[in-house]
Order: sequence, then C-alpha cells, then structure tokens
Amino acid sequence: MDNNSNLLSLLSMVMDETLDTEDSDIQQSVNEINLIVDEQLVPAIEEIQYVNKYDIIEKIKDVCRNISLYMYFPGLIGKNVICFYHPSDIVRKGIYSRYLKKTFSLYKELGVYIQDFSETLGKKENLNLLMDDVPMYLVNDIEHSLISYLNVANKNVDVSYKEYISLLNHSRKQKMSLAKILDSVYVPVLDNLGNKAVSVIPEKCNVESKFYKTICDTADVLVVRGDEISKELLSTFQNIKTVFVQGKISTTDFELISLYCKEKEIELILETPLIFDALEDGKYNVSKNNFCHRVYIENLLYEITWFLAGRKKLFEENIAGINSDLLFKDTDLKAGIRIKKIQIQYRDTITEIESLYADYKEIIDILLEKIDSLQRAFGIQEGVDCLNNHIQMNEITIELLAKISETLKAFSESNAKEKVRNYKSLCDIYKDPLSDAIYERYMDVKTAQNIIDLAIKRKYKSDFIKRIQIQIGMDRNIDIQELAKIVETMNIKLSPIEYYILGKEQVNKKKDDEAFNNLIKAIKGGIEDAGKTIMSNYSGLSNSVLEELAEYGVASAAFKIGKKYADSNQEEQVDKGLKYLHIAAAKNNINAIKYLGDLSYIDSVGGLEYDDYYIDYSEDDSGDEYKDIALKYYLFAEKKGSKDIKMFERMFKIYFAKKNYKEAEKYCKKINSAESYFCLGIIYENGLGCASSEQKALNYYQKAMDMGHMNAEVAYERLTSKIAVKKAKNTVKKNTSYSSSSYYSGYYSGYSGGW
Repeated sequence: MDNNSNLLSLLSMVMDETLDTEDSDIQQSVNEINLIVDEQLVPAIEEIQYVNKYDIIEKIKDVCRNISLYMYFPGLIGKNVICFYHPSDIVRKGIYSRYLKKTFSLYKELGVYIQDFSETLGKKENLNLLMDDVPMYLVNDIEHSLISYLNVANKNVDVSYKEYISLLNHSRKQKMSLAKILDSVYVPVLDNLGNKAVSVIPEKCNVESKFYKTICDTADVLVVRGDEISKELLSTFQNIKTVFVQGKISTTDFELISLYCKEKEIELILETPLIFDALEDGKYNVSKNNFCHRVYIENLLYEITWFLAGRKKLFEENIAGINSDLLFKDTDLKAGIRIKKIQIQYRDTITEIESLYADYKEIIDILLEKIDSLQRAFGIQEGVDCLNNHIQMNEITIELLAKISETLKAFSESNAKEKVRNYKSLCDIYKDPLSDAIYERYMDVKTAQNIIDLAIKRKYKSDFIKRIQIQIGMDRNIDIQELAKIVETMNIKLSPIEYYILGKEQVNKKKDDEAFNNLIKAIKGGIEDAGKTIMSNYSGLSNSVLEELAEYGVASAAFKIGKKYADSNQEEQVDKGLKYLHIAAAKNNINAIKYLGDLSYIDSVGGLEYDDYYIDYSEDDSGDEYKDIALKYYLFAEKKGSKDIKMFERMFKIYFAKKNYKEAEKYCKKINSAESYFCLGIIYENGLGCASSEQKALNYYQKAMDMGHMNAEVAYERLTSKIAVKKAKNTVKKNTSYSSSSYYSGYYSGYSGGW
C-alpha cells in the first residue's frame, strides 16, 4: 500500500495544476510578455493588411515559447546544446555511461531501488532509465539533486531521482503514456559537461507537444542515425551548426543532404565511430549566447513597420504625382474634381497608416522593454555584450538595419540618426558591405561603388535581404544581369520590380514568352518601364493587349490604341480613344498631350479638311472654346519638351485669332515656315503689338514668297505698290492742289485707292 500511496501521490503531484507557489519576478515577466503578445500585439498585427503577417505572428509566438522553455530550464542558458535524435540502443547506452551513471550511482539506496525493479527494467536498465516518449535535457547541476518535470499546465514540478525511477517503472508496467502528462524532463547530472547541455528526443516523442519545436530550436549539434536523416528532418532543427551521422546514408539522400548542409553552412560529419569522444572537442564546450532574444524579435516586429512605411511612401508619391499633373485640373473641371477626391482619399489613407503605426509602436516598445528587463535579470545587455550566437545573426541584424532605416524615413523620430547608428554598430562585427550600403542609403551619402558591387555580389539566404540588394542595385543602376542572378535564387512570390528584372533579362536571352508573362506581371504591379520594354521589343501587339497595357498606365500603348480609336468614325470607338489618350497624357506622353490639342484645334476650325487653311483673319470668334482647350494642351506639351513645328504653327494661329499678337509673333519666330513668315509680315505691316515696319514686312513676305506662299506674293505686290504711291506723293509740288483718300480693307484682300 505504501508503494501505491507513494505512486498516487507522485502522479497527483505531477498532474496537479495548482501545485506551484507564487511566481517569481522572472516568471512574472515571462507571463507579461505572453499576455502582451496574445492580447495586444497579435490583434494589432491582424489589423494590418500585410501578406506575411500570420507568419510573423507565428514566429513571435515561437520566440515567446523559447523564452518560456529557458525560464523553466535556466540551466540551458549559455550552453552549447547537443541533441541526440532517436538514439539507437548503443547510443542510449553511451548516454547513460557518459552522463547518467555517476548521477544514479551516487545514492546507494537508489542503486538498491533500481535492482528491486530489475525484473521490469531488464538487464539493460541503463538504457531504460531514459524515457521512451518524453524528450530530456541533461545539464550539469551538481547542487541540484532533483529532476524537474513540466506537467500539463506547464508548471515546474520537482521530483527526486527515486521518484523519477518509480514513475518510469510504473509507466512501463501499466503502459501509460507519459507524453500525455509531460512536455519534457530536466535531469541535473554530476558528470562534467562544462558548457554543454545534452537533449534526447526519443522515437515515441509527441511531435505535437507544445515544446517539441522549441527543443529542436535549442539544438546546436545534431546526432542522428543514417537511416533517419533527411532534408525535412534537418529543416526542423533551424539553428544547428553541425550534424553527426551514425550509420550509412543512401547515395541519393547523401547528395540532397550534402547540398542542403552546404546551403545552410552546416558541417556534415559522417560515420564517426567514437561519437562521444568526438563530442568532447573543445568547440562543443564553449559558452553560447542563446538567451539574447531582443534583436531577433525586434527584426520580426519591425517588418510590420517597414511594410507600413512602404505603404505611406507609395501614397505620398501618388499625391505628389497628382499635384504635378496640372493638365486635367486646368482643362477638365470634372477631372479636377475627381483628382481632388483621390487626393483626399490618399491623405485619409496616410492618416490611417500613421495611426496604425502609432498604436503598434506603443505596443512593441512595451514588449521590447519587457524582454530587455528579462535579459538584464540574467546579466545580458543585448547590443553591448551579447548577440545570440545560437542563431545566424548576421542576416537578422542586416534585415533589422534595413527595416529600421526605412521605418524612420517614413515615421521620423528626434533621435532617428543616432538610432540607426546604433543598429549599424550591431552589424559592424560581421564586416558586411551591405550594411554599409543600407546605412549610407539612409544617411543620403554616396557609397563607394566598390562597396556597392561587393554588396550586390555577396550571397545571402534571406529573401528579404535579396530584396534589399535589388533595391540598392536599382538605385545605382547596377547591370540587370547581376540583379537577375539574385532574383533567380529567390523562393518567395516576386515583387513587380523583380518580375521586371527577370523579364528584361529574359528578353535579352530571347526567352520571349517567359519574358512577356513576367513583364505583364510587372506592369500590373505598376512598373511602367516593363510596358516600355514590351512596346519596344514586341511588334504586332493586338488591340486587346494594347488596351490591357493602357489600362495599367503604359503611356506608349495608351497613345497608340487611343489614336487608333480616336481616328475612327465610330462614336463608341472615339470615346474609348479619348479615354486612352487621357491615360497617356496623364503619364506625360507628349504625343498624347499634343494629339488631344490637335483634336480640339480641328474642332475649332470646323474639321480636318480646314486644318491646313491659312489663318482666319476675320473677326469671327466661333470655336474660341476649342481654341482655348487646344492651346492649354499645346502649352503643356511644350512645357514637357515638345518642339513640334505643326503645333507651334497652330499656336500662333490661335494667338493671332485671339489678338494676342506678341505671343503670335513669339511662336512665328519658332518656325521657319511660309505661313509663319507671312503672318510676321502682316504683324509688322500693321504694327500689331509692335511698331510697324513696312520694310520688315516686305522682308517676311519675300521669305514666304520664296517658300511658295501665294498670298504672300499678293501681299508683297500690294505693299510694294503702296510704298511706291507714298513716294510719288512726296514728289508732288507743294503748291499743287489735290484731294486723295486711300484705305486698306483687310490685311491681304487687296488695295483700293481714290482721288
């Protein structure tokens, strides 16, 4: 009965959820961190429309779970963890001999106790002292004579070695699954492990257990059987640096595993017969900073702020683009109203983004302070004397530098530059050229080209960092071929600019179909240069393709299809044509802007058949509204760089008709045409906006005549006759009495005189 009572008491103790005493300050900090994550951080992230947000949430929860495990087993902090995965009988015997025998032999009564159960445990009692279905940690702890369990409530429960064996024996007799009660077991051992800790994952381990993934994440060195190793298994152990393989691997598996280890920079050691002697190597007995979580979790947290910064920048650029588009606000009242509404929507969106950022930033500041406080309790001040050597921190710190710098560009702080310098100092220990490029990009300083070249050519595992390389490469006009090499190694959904880089390189390699598909994806993401690439490399595009390109803002396509439709005689087609011409014009396509002016001008003169008539010098003001619209388009086209002679000719005609002779003269002088010279002749003959000069008028009429202008010839003869008559008058004797009147009817309609 005593044994049964003891056993019942033991099981009650292990399974009771109310056993723990009050939480320590450290445990309280862990609880607060978990509460902040679950009740504040996760809901805040869920409010943000970022495609990777749930992946970030999961990773943050993983970090919190890892912190919890270290708090349950603080003896793991600073240790290099060697994990035995599904150890064979021989390896289990070695684990007992190396790490457990001295501990269990220390107590005589314990030795007798083991012998009492030899019938149950069998002759291989040294193997059976390891649990069959619960992972174990063996950690140097001479002062501690108890074994710590985690029960279903994840509370610390301590039992003696004797109670441990009693529970183990009972579970085997009754075929009870301890994995339903325990997540893991902590065994303090008396053997000198130094700065190593040993974890054992048995074959019957419950992989769904709360701490299974964390136990895998703590491992630095993995010992695994050759018949069980696989790429999938290795990917479960995210932080391993070395793998010892016991037994042979098939040739096919070996090639895959070797490639994986090479990519992940993992040392692969095959068939080491004296595994425990090999593990005594000094490199597996060094201090490991494995409880520095701030930079790691900060990198995850600031990916959200980096995303918000990018969104804010996008909407600010859109507003800037609208503000610079004076064309439609001046020429089209309805368009101006629509643009105003879009501006308001964009500003409202930016305000919403700023509000999301402020709320989120407040939460992450609280969370990071809690993590700082917890680490300080263990004498750890991250960034000063500690970075997590257990994790590949080089790329993590570079990611963080990029995210922080982009965040502070969008959401400025008073000490922003100092903050970026501090994060840059974390990267300096790795001497990575990319961190220099990121830092100087934020500081708006020109980075040396050789640094940029090194940063672009360096290979990274992180797709986020590859994206940073591409951004810097595009800023500095690095050869597309170099950037395409980076894109081809990415394992995430490509961004529009990455589709563009890939498509453009495929065009160079004559992979037309692949290039076209990737360039279309880039266009849909707003990369207008992708559309230009299609327009310049693909001939004979169908109307439907041109329309699709136009809908996504490809100016050259919009102009081409717009002009085609606008020139048709079908009203529906003309309307579509005007739509696409306006899209092209909004994208500053000079041809489209000028053509919209042409259409208004033709309407002002009564149709295309009257377009080439000479200037209408009558007082008729019909078509003035169309002339005004045409003039605004033409002025905008000129502002954008157009020097089209036909456009200038129409502009001086409009100004002349509007009696703005100074402007008419200015545009006449921009053109060397018969019509412009004829117009200048009229202006100077009649002193329109200037002092009259018959000689200048004759000179311009002469130039127009030389270029075949028939009316200029008439005007030249009329003005010549007029000058001759004046000269004749001046020769008449002063005392001669006569009366004379003359008049000029029309600028070039002819001359009449009377006496």
